[in-house]
Amino acid sequence: MSFAKVVFGLLVLFSFTACNEGSSGANTTIKGSDDSVGSSGLSWPGNTGLMATVGSPVDLKITLHALYLSTNEDCSNPILIRDLNSSPQEFNLTANPTLFSGSIASGTYKCMIFKMSDVLKYKVDAAAVAEWAPDCAEDTEYQHDIFRTDNGGLTNPFKDLSFADITAHGTETSPVSDIVYLIMTTNAAAATGAGFDVNQVGPLAASFTIPGSTTFYADFRDGILGDSSPSRCVLEDGAGMGVR
Repeated sequence: MSFAKVVFGLLVLFSFTACNEGSSGANTTIKGSDDSVGSSGLSWPGNTGLMATVGSPVDLKITLHALYLSTNEDCSNPILIRDLNSSPQEFNLTANPTLFSGSIASGTYKCMIFKMSDVLKYKVDAAAVAEWAPDCAEDTEYQHDIFRTDNGGLTNPFKDLSFADITAHGTETSPVSDIVYLIMTTNAAAATGAGFDVNQVGPLAASFTIPGSTTFYADFRDGILGDSSPSRCVLEDGAGMGVR
């Protein structure tokens, strides 16, 4: 998957307002899923259809460090709603996990920020194994590094919430986990205009009104590519990641 399909960026400093889980406010739930259905056609990085991909991931896992919300399209003044920095938590999106459940101040939120590992972990289905064996094998966990040194990570670095560059590590064949910030907003131009890199910004299908619920998805169905030069079994296509 090309760097242009999976990266992000911003140039002004955010001010932070912490919001502890369970604080006074309205109940809300943020779920995880591997299904983009109902996303109003919005997705990131998006299906390009350029590769002859066959098969789908199973047990698709992300590692979450923190979750923020902002009422602003440019994602300024983010509110920390879940802090897992001291003990990052792995979520299997195929199990539709709850990423957050608690009380948040009522309002309309136009941006969600995921602080997470840039390495996705997954196994692949029988269709992928049948098409791409021996590069894709049954019941084998693979890793895909979305921000790395061999796909633009050195020349177009992700930014943290102080807009400092994040240093990329790893390659497609040798993934290394970096902590990155994925930005989901109703107005990508506002976020990139503020300073986030265009590849770091994904779509929020609509403003998130609290009380309420929403779902973060990573949908790479029918997006597996196997290649023997070198041997790899990777997430190459699909609907991508987004919030619905």
